[in-house]
Amino acid sequence: MTLIFTLVVAGLSANLPGALYGHLTAEGIPAAVATGIAGIPPISALFAAFLGFNPMASLIPASVLAGLPSAARSTVLGTSFFPQLLAGPFLDGLHIAFSVCVVLSLGAAAASWLRGPRYIHDYEVDQAAPAGSGERTLGLGGSGATRNIEQR
Repeated sequence: MTLIFTLVVAGLSANLPGALYGHLTAEGIPAAVATGIAGIPPISALFAAFLGFNPMASLIPASVLAGLPSAARSTVLGTSFFPQLLAGPFLDGLHIAFSVCVVLSLGAAAASWLRGPRYIHDYEVDQAAPAGSGERTLGLGGSGATRNIEQR
């Protein structure tokens, strides 16, 4: 599970800065501000989206927000802008993680196939014998136990 989450975050961190920069500059945010915002940690962005929080209001300076047209401001601060922005980079991370999982599964299947047919070893099982008996029984566990049975 840790490997999958790490791969998702690696894919997210590779593609998130470009997506943030592109979406913010498309909405009219100056390039210098968009570059600074594009450097946010991917884990923080991911958990903000999971919690339904749009951090753009706290990341974009108030003076920049005031200079935006009202349609662009409402888009950037809206509830769907940030999750839609993360969707592409997150999907790329999922593709990476699932591709690695497929390769590992195929490798495990090949290793299992190369093992050959199933071989079952004959083991002896130690069974609890009544006190004072001397009969020997076979089963799992190695040497076998003795159990005395009176002869009739």
